[in-house]
Amino acid sequence: APAPAPAPAPAPAPAPAPAPSDIGTAVSNPNMDPALRTMMEGRTNFQLRSVFSATVRPPKTTRGCPICCSYQLREMCFSNCSRRNTHCILPEEDLVPLRQFTQTHIVEPDLGRRTQ
Repeated sequence: APAPAPAPAPAPAPAPAPAPSDIGTAVSNPNMDPALRTMMEGRTNFQLRSVFSATVRPPKTTRGCPICCSYQLREMCFSNCSRRNTHCILPEEDLVPLRQFTQTHIVEPDLGRRTQ
C-alpha cells in the first residue's frame, strides 16, 4: 500500500496589518514662544487643519520652509512630520510671520474657545 501523503504544512501567519499611517513618535515643544502661548491660550476646541485651505497655507520660514503649526502652536507633533525641520526654537524673523498668521487666522476669527 502506498504511504499516506504527508500532512500539508500549516499556512504561514498573515503579516501584521500596517499602521494606519507611519506618523512616528510624539514630540513635544518645551520652548513655545511666549507670545504664541498667550495667543493660543484656551484655544483647544478646533482642528488646526481646519484653518488651512487652498488659499490659506502654513507660514514659511525665511528659507521658504513651511512652519509646523502643530509643533509651534499646539506644542506637540510627531517625529515623521513633513515639516519636522521646524520642530525647533524658531529665530525671531520666522516667528514674526507665524505670529501674524496666528493673529489673522486664529485670534481674529476667535477660533477654538470653548463655549459655556
